[in-house]
Amino acid sequence: MSGLIDESIEANLKVIELDPNFAIAYNNLAIAYLEKGEYDKAVENCDKATKFGYEVAPEILKEIEKYR
Repeated sequence: MSGLIDESIEANLKVIELDPNFAIAYNNLAIAYLEKGEYDKAVENCDKATKFGYEVAPEILKEIEKYR
């Protein structure tokens, strides 16, 4: 499972290189970092997703709030 999460992170980081405003990629990163236990990065990317207009799922927001 960890390998798939790392692959997801790499893929979404590449997407952001191409389009730094692509909110879905930030959302995906927030979820992946949450799964890895990298909570600071999860919070950071969740904030970016919402900044760029993505409606993050309420259950993800609730989980991330624990680490603010």
